[in-house]
Amino acid sequence: MDLVNVCERAFSFLNIPAVFVPKRDGALSTNLLPADWPGCHPLEQYFLRIMGQMGGLIFSLHPAFLKNFKIKGQGAVMLADLSTLEKKTIGTKKKYKPLPKFPSSTFDYCLEVEKERPVGDILACLKKINLKEFLSHSVVDVYGSEGPLKYVTLRSVFADKSRTLSGDFLKEAKERIISTLEAGGFPLKKGEGGERQ
Repeated sequence: MDLVNVCERAFSFLNIPAVFVPKRDGALSTNLLPADWPGCHPLEQYFLRIMGQMGGLIFSLHPAFLKNFKIKGQGAVMLADLSTLEKKTIGTKKKYKPLPKFPSSTFDYCLEVEKERPVGDILACLKKINLKEFLSHSVVDVYGSEGPLKYVTLRSVFADKSRTLSGDFLKEAKERIISTLEAGGFPLKKGEGGERQ
């Protein structure tokens, strides 16, 4: 997810329309990498559409592949075919926005997720929330446990151009995030006493 976030910022800065699509049972494919290449993690993959055309792939390296080459830690790779950009004119017009007059509010929370379930499913679930004050959501951290779960920390940002958000609104918005995620199968991480975090 860190690499996806970096690539999204890079394409946005370059003013290149790019969309990351989670892999779904081989429904999409790319000729940049053989489908059976053993170094590619079977679940942690995103296809990349550049200017409407399938043009790339982001994936985590398989732990067994890393172990074979005695590589410690984790790794991720982005492959992109940028030849599609050679024949198309990319807009260079910059869009400037005034600095906000009113402060934003940040909400950090941690979820319990099955290890096999892609983090992208959480982000897709968050897109169902229709609030104009809901500016962004991003993955802050993903860490594992000895059991069947992993824990995903996310950050949501709220702001309004015309006013300071009230405490009541923020409380309601946070509850809406929690209820939407729980309905999608992503409960909040429970603390030692069993309370939600």
